[in-house]
Parts: sequence; C-alpha cells; structure tokens
Amino acid sequence: MLNILRLFIGFAAILAVGPLAAADTVGGIAAAWAAVKFGPADAPNRRQAAEAIERDAAASLAQQDTPAARVWLANALCLTAEILHSTKSLAKVREAREVLLAAEQVSPENPAVLVLLGSLYYEVPGWPIGFGDRKKARAYLSRALAADPAGRDTNYFMGDFMIATGHPLEAIAYLEKALAAPQQDDPIDRGRRAEITADLAKAKTKTR
Repeated sequence: MLNILRLFIGFAAILAVGPLAAADTVGGIAAAWAAVKFGPADAPNRRQAAEAIERDAAASLAQQDTPAARVWLANALCLTAEILHSTKSLAKVREAREVLLAAEQVSPENPAVLVLLGSLYYEVPGWPIGFGDRKKARAYLSRALAADPAGRDTNYFMGDFMIATGHPLEAIAYLEKALAAPQQDDPIDRGRRAEITADLAKAKTKTR
C-alpha cells in the first residue's frame, strides 16, 4: 500500500485503454479493477486503465445507485489515486469518501462500505494535508467487524490498521483470522490473500 496515499490494494495483462468490455456491471468492474490492482506495477497504460475503470464505475452508479456500485466507484477512485501518487490523489480520495458516506446513509451496517471508510481514514494523511483520523478509522473498522466478524477484508484491514498504529501482536490475530476466511477462486481473493500474508510476516517481524 502507499506511503502517503496507500489505499486498497491478478490478471496477467493490463486491460487496453478505452471502454472496458464487460465492465458495464459491478462484476465486470470488479474483474477489471483486479487486473490493474494486482497486475504488474510497471505495466504500460496502467493509469489510463484505472481511469477507464473509474469512468465505467461512475456510469454504472448513474444507471443504478446501490451500495455495491458506490463501493466499486470508491475502489476505482482510490486505485487511480494510488497510481497517480500526486496532489491530484487527494481529490480522488475525497471524492471516494463522499461516495461512501452517501452509501452509509442508506446502508449503515454494510461491512464493505464501513471497512473502506475505515481504511480511508487511516491511510489518508491527517490535517492539514488530508482528512485522516485514526479515531474514526478504528470506529468504522470496529463497526465493519461487528457486521462481518469472520470476514476476510474486515479482519485484514483491522490487522493492517493495528500494524500502522504500532500493535503488531493484535494485528497477528486479525490477519490469521482473515486468512482463515473461506477461499474464493478469483483474482481479488488471491491478490488480497497475498497482501494478508505479507502483512502477517511484517507483524511477526515486529514482535521479535
């Protein structure tokens, strides 16, 4: 994840720039996101591919405003922010937060919405640069865990938060629980599990 805007974290090849075939549904957008997110960091046209996913996610939300559509637009915005890694990234993550806060209003116990809001609040810098707030991060991540206590992502992000806040022992318990979640045969699950495994190794190193 990023040093300053390290947000959310595949397929073998990066998608071509332009409209994304099969990205007119949430499932298609998720698959396209995984291809860029978990693909090679030095792949050509990576930023353009992320921006194309963002456009398609916005179009999907315009067609049907659902929490899932908002979650994937937020993911797309954060992926673009991660790749840009510049002052423009802050505008992207601010927009992602607004998208998710609106989703929270209609689905207040949705674990995907809550965990992404929590990750935003601890990954984004605090004032005066950004809106980061570790108290809000913990509150959102705790609510996400209450809604999905055995979930892969709810436990992963709480574990990652614990590492970020200097609590590696607590992180290990959450990360091990994240790895114990049922496996899914898809690029997102494989990519996320690689991140969990890396975090777990980091947490164990910090406890030695």
